[in-house]
Amino acid sequence: MLGDTASEFDFARALDAWVAVLDYTLLNDHAWLKGRNPTAELLAQWAFEHLEASGFRPRRVRIREKANYWAACLERA
Repeated sequence: MLGDTASEFDFARALDAWVAVLDYTLLNDHAWLKGRNPTAELLAQWAFEHLEASGFRPRRVRIREKANYWAACLERA
């Protein structure tokens, strides 16, 4: 769909839509995380899948937990 021609605005809008679903909510209440521990790794996977569903081809999504700790979801080979 959007591939490599997407603008930064389109990407930011797609990412903001995902963040809006999570912002100020209890992660355990989200259907996507039902029965799972809401780890940074799962959040990275969820964001990755959301961006794919929005027409992007992300290569990596990183979720930062603390200053020196993060988790990543990488593109499939």
